[in-house]
Order: sequence, then structure tokens, then C-alpha cells
Amino acid sequence: MRALAAFVSAALLVGCEPRGNAVIDEDAGADGGADAGPLPACTNVPKAPADRPPGAPKPIADATGVSALAVDEREVFIAGVVGGRPGLYAVPKEGGAPRRVSTHKLSELESDGEWLYGDGMVIAKATGNSLVYEEGAAHAGHDATSVFLVSRRGEIVRMNIDGSGGRVVLATGGLDGATLRDGYVYWTGRDVRDEVRPDTLFRVPTRGGAVESVAIVGLDPNIAIDCHYVYVFGDNYRATGQTGASLARMRLGGGPVTPFATLPNGSLFVDAASLYSVTDKAIWRISLATGAATNIKGPYDARRFAVGDDAVYWSGPEGVVRAPK
Repeated sequence: MRALAAFVSAALLVGCEPRGNAVIDEDAGADGGADAGPLPACTNVPKAPADRPPGAPKPIADATGVSALAVDEREVFIAGVVGGRPGLYAVPKEGGAPRRVSTHKLSELESDGEWLYGDGMVIAKATGNSLVYEEGAAHAGHDATSVFLVSRRGEIVRMNIDGSGGRVVLATGGLDGATLRDGYVYWTGRDVRDEVRPDTLFRVPTRGGAVESVAIVGLDPNIAIDCHYVYVFGDNYRATGQTGASLARMRLGGGPVTPFATLPNGSLFVDAASLYSVTDKAIWRISLATGAATNIKGPYDARRFAVGDDAVYWSGPEGVVRAPK
């Protein structure tokens, strides 16, 4: 496993490049952009077709007790029970016979290349061999050389991706989880210097450095990040000074938190064209270009939701379900 770093993609470090499927930034000036007009589609998130009605959901696997999902170019990975046996399974994206990857039953999954990350470990898709970075830690992300975790004590930790060396604590306060994006680890947490403040979005450089307070984002820890914006649900009257703005966004480089769409709070996921908000009542797809929301299905648990390049996946009474974008 010490050769692991040579095989892990650096995709999460890729920012933006122009593509035909541009995201329209309707308020670039308000959000701190240099120039109004189309923004290039992000390449550090899953791809997406142009806005169109989502396809009909279709069950692809008979699984129960699903705790996490992930997807790559060929397969959907399921942490759950298949055929009465708990473990980690792989199923072709269009459906088919499941194969058991390992006996691990994880509470989170992230797919990258030949590897699956979650719960403080990495697992080889082909063999099921695993390397434990830190017991009980949550996965914040990884780049070509390092993995970033949130410890049980809320520490933001960096470790070598091949398991060599020790742990480096970058910051504390990440008890609600964290997200890696373009050289920073982001998380929301209460500012310990002022207990009456709403939760604040913080970030720290992946190579170490001072913790930055990026913005006050409200009382809800759910965030999604692409190469342009941080998207957040929360007490956005406190954050933006406007009512009825349950979903807001802020440029990654800084600037005001501005209203974006009105929806019930949910866990957020993002691709190159849409946000997905998963609540206990519905799955919503929100256009990044217009803010328009479409109800895909519901109700479902956000831990059991995954975004691929051509479809989204979730688990429910029907098993694991696929809906084309």
C-alpha cells in the first residue's frame, strides 16, 4: 500500500476550465467577480449535461441497511446488506449482479480511481485490501500526496496518503465534518470566542498555516463547494440580512453571502450544473444557472446519496435507485 500515492488521481486539485456547458453567473458583481458573464463549468466536481428534466428512477440493486454510496465510471459502491450479508459491494451502474468488495460496512464513501475512502481508511476496489489511517475518523478529502481527516475530537488532520509518517493537526473545531477543495480544507463551526454568533465558515491551507474565518453562514453545517462558490443552508437572515433565503452562496475568494434559492434545509451535493439538496422529505435538484428547483424523489437519507457524471443514486424501499441526469 505504500505505492498508493502513485495511483491516486489529483482530480480534486483541478480547478476550472472552459467547457461548452458554462454556468451563468447572474450576479458576478455582487458576488465579488471581476467580470460579469458566463463562468466556466467546474471540473473538480462530477460532470453534468445541460439543464433538462431528470430521467425516471430505476432500481439497480436489492440492498438493505445501506449506510453509504459512491460511484465511479463503471460501478456503484454500496455499504449495506446484499443477499443477507453485510459488507461493501459493487454493482454495475445500469444494474447487474453485485460483487462483494470487502466485509467493511462504512458510514461514508468517496470513490477515486482504484480506491474507496471513508471512516478513516482506504480500500482497494479490486482486492478489498485496506489501509487504516485513523480509527473512527471522518474523510474530508485527499490530493495526490495526502489524505485529510476529521478526528473524533474534531481535529482537521493531514496524513501521507501511503500511510507513512505521522499525523499533522492543521486545525480544531471540525466536529460537523469538513470538505477539501483546491488547496484548502473548509468546515463550519461555532466561533469559540463569541458563543452567541451563528456558525462560521472556516478554512485552513492543506500545507498548513493560519485558520481563516471566511464568512458567517448560519446555524446549519451543510455546505457544498465547487470551483466558484461555497453553497450553504442555514440561518441566512443572520448571514445575508434577507428573509426567505434558505440557500445562499459566496465566492470562494471571499465576498458577501448572497441569497440563491428558497428550499427547506438539506444536505448539499454539487456537480457542474446543479446542486442537490437531500432532506427527510425530498431530493431536490437546483440549477446553478437559474436557481430553479426540481423535485426528483423523496424522502431519503443524505448519507445514501451519490452524484455521478451521468446519473444520481440513492437508496430507499426499492433498494438502490438510479436516475439519469
